[in-house]
Amino acid sequence: RGALDLVVGQLAIAAAPRGLIPIGFPGSIANFRDLDLYARQIGRGRDLGMRPVAAIHPAQLPAIRASLAPTKAEGAWAEDVLAAVEAGGGAVFAMQGQMVDAPVIARARQIRAAVRRRG
Repeated sequence: RGALDLVVGQLAIAAAPRGLIPIGFPGSIANFRDLDLYARQIGRGRDLGMRPVAAIHPAQLPAIRASLAPTKAEGAWAEDVLAAVEAGGGAVFAMQGQMVDAPVIARARQIRAAVRRRG
């Protein structure tokens, strides 16, 4: 969508195999007045693989929390994946038309943990 998308996406891809957490989003942290735009930028960064973001004003915190929290659909997906694993799905199996392997299972565990932390 924007010039920063390429950079943000490449950063997320480079960080993943190194076990690093990519921090950022395609936008400016200086934007603390238009919180809808700020939230959309965080969401876009999340779609590109970024997770934590920086803020310069307390007013930005609700947008950060809401934008980075797992959705209900993501939480349900994670529970389905982990239920299949616990039922003996094996190291690699198909579920809902998708292959499930170690990285997918790890992601499901991360989502479950985030949902539980959020309450």
